[in-house]
Amino acid sequence: MSPSLSSLFLYMAALGVLTLLFIICFYLFGDSRFPYSKPLHRRLEPTHTYYAESSLPQLTEALEKGDESALATVKRVASPQLVLVRYSDEPETVYYSQILRYEGKNLIPLTDIFINNINK
Repeated sequence: MSPSLSSLFLYMAALGVLTLLFIICFYLFGDSRFPYSKPLHRRLEPTHTYYAESSLPQLTEALEKGDESALATVKRVASPQLVLVRYSDEPETVYYSQILRYEGKNLIPLTDIFINNINK
């Protein structure tokens, strides 16, 4: 076997080992594109709900109190002015929520992140 062919096989083997290590690390340490709750050991899924600008006081009050029923009574709209972004786990035992405003194509945060633990 020629030296160039053996070096090619060596490089291909090294590339295969590196690819295998990458795949193993990806499955061991997870996909970092999604938020993850360490206390729950679960991935969090985002939801986006749209509201009118006039709903800001009601939204903020409901989030500060952690009142899910009051939040459900706030009227939703189809045209996005305010966006309520919520991250929750699949059984919905915790919510991380933040209100943002559309300004052009950008989303500007209006509130801090509210954490609401639901005891089920």
